[in-house]
Amino acid sequence: MDRTLLGQLLVKARLINEKQLQDALVIQKTEGKRIGSALLKIEAVSEESLITFLSRQYNVPPINLTDFNFDPSVLKYIPYEIAKRYHVIPLTLTGGNLRVAIADPSNHFAVEDIKFVTGMNISVYVAMESLIMDSIERHYPETEKARSNLEAKNNTKREKVQIEEVNQSLNAGIDEVTVSEVAKEVEQKDLTVPIEKMIKGIIINAVKYRASDIHIEPSEEMLRVRYRIDGVLKPVLKLPAPMKNIMAAKIKIMFHLDVAEKRMPQRGRTKFRFGTNKEIDCRVSTFPILFGEKIVIKVLDKAHMPFDIIKLGFDQEQLLDFTEAIERPQGMVIISGPAESGKTTTIYSALLHLNKPGINIMTAEDPIEINLYGINQGQVTPDIGLTYVAAIESFLSQDSDIIMLGELKDHLTAELAVKAALTGHLVLSTLPANDAAGILTRLVNMGIEPFAVASAVSLAVSQRLVRIVCEHCKTEQTFDEDTMLKIGFPSDVIGSAACYMGEGCQNCNNTGYAGRTAIYEVMPIKKELQDLVLRNVSTADLKQEAVLLGMTTLRQSGIRKVIEGTTSVEEVLRVTFED
Repeated sequence: MDRTLLGQLLVKARLINEKQLQDALVIQKTEGKRIGSALLKIEAVSEESLITFLSRQYNVPPINLTDFNFDPSVLKYIPYEIAKRYHVIPLTLTGGNLRVAIADPSNHFAVEDIKFVTGMNISVYVAMESLIMDSIERHYPETEKARSNLEAKNNTKREKVQIEEVNQSLNAGIDEVTVSEVAKEVEQKDLTVPIEKMIKGIIINAVKYRASDIHIEPSEEMLRVRYRIDGVLKPVLKLPAPMKNIMAAKIKIMFHLDVAEKRMPQRGRTKFRFGTNKEIDCRVSTFPILFGEKIVIKVLDKAHMPFDIIKLGFDQEQLLDFTEAIERPQGMVIISGPAESGKTTTIYSALLHLNKPGINIMTAEDPIEINLYGINQGQVTPDIGLTYVAAIESFLSQDSDIIMLGELKDHLTAELAVKAALTGHLVLSTLPANDAAGILTRLVNMGIEPFAVASAVSLAVSQRLVRIVCEHCKTEQTFDEDTMLKIGFPSDVIGSAACYMGEGCQNCNNTGYAGRTAIYEVMPIKKELQDLVLRNVSTADLKQEAVLLGMTTLRQSGIRKVIEGTTSVEEVLRVTFED
């Protein structure tokens, strides 16, 4: 829970006023205190009143520790250092259930971490922070305190070596590094803090190297970490296999997943703040495999997502066709492309281009990639019945002008989307297809009547992402005329067009590429194409007619990027098939 929410709840309950909350927030920011501690410091609320409120708000019983008889054999289950860090103290142990007193019952991260460290079920009671901290100092054995302080120093040294080894190796370049000596003789519970900081270090370096995804993959011999940079996976780190369980558990805690669930996939998301202005959205998914759980963390850095249709990669004519289609009051604009081909970026850019105070835009997504200001975004949740179909039906009664659907997943979704487009709504969505023409035949094959497809769809788009040649190591590449003709170069540029490739340098981590751009196949559904759809012709016939009408194919779009010096021939051949 957001700690400022507690303050707002206290204001709503009239236990504090707005000025007291603002004063406490200043203390929270400058001194790093919890909001409750800050309110106590300025005497805005008494500790007794705060405990009573927390007990009622979070439905946990209060407990008075003044005369509580602590059992030393129970105290040992939560180490002194962790007790101090989370302001928590163990009370009693019954079977596998450990009762604990905590100052902040809304701190679910602390409760999950204690579950992981102890391996027990936790029953939470709320108590005064001052009494918890006093009880910790009075009842934990002096030997435990001394040992904890010594371990903290040793952990700091060991942690510093680990994190520096990882970060220095990554900072020097993303060549794969092996960390083989990681606390071999230390118990798992002592690794919780170093592992958490290592994970954050891996995420920070992923942001630094513009990685879109982090893959954490357990095998029999090791735990491998790879970054997907500019669409290509790059191995960056090898860790000892015994670290896989604690690594997975710590990531689950950080992303608020069920630590105990190892047999089923899980998904979650959270935000990381770097410095004062940098905030990164991260989504995680886990999947059980032979030697543990594979974890993929998607890194969403808004700084590298401009969401500007002018900067996406359209050529001038394609941009004109795309803009004209999305600015119509009704119709369908459908985008196709494989996973990680930039479809979401294209659609979000279109939505932001259309986002005006007088327009009601509603989306149904699975998942919501980025929060867009001023747009009503909804998360599809099939488990509770909130499907794409249910979302569309609701949108039609929500006075929506523009509807965005993450995907036309089935016949009923597509049918309702077509009906919405035919009744005065602009509908944007995606559909799996190899090219733009394939979108139309795919809709017909899904059971949508050809006349409805011809009338509803105003634009079909196919796209791919190609890597951009590094400007620092760009070098000219030559091909003979026959090869250029076979690749698809126009005959009038052969002999004069220059091709480039990157040799690899420090600036591009020896890949030869830095960044990505999109290539597009934009097909306006003109009358000639509508007639062909009504006749239910093949995808090839539709594409042939579209080319005759002036459509630039994906391969041609890629070749134009090569001639401009943006990308290489190898990249275009990698992501497009021969026309």
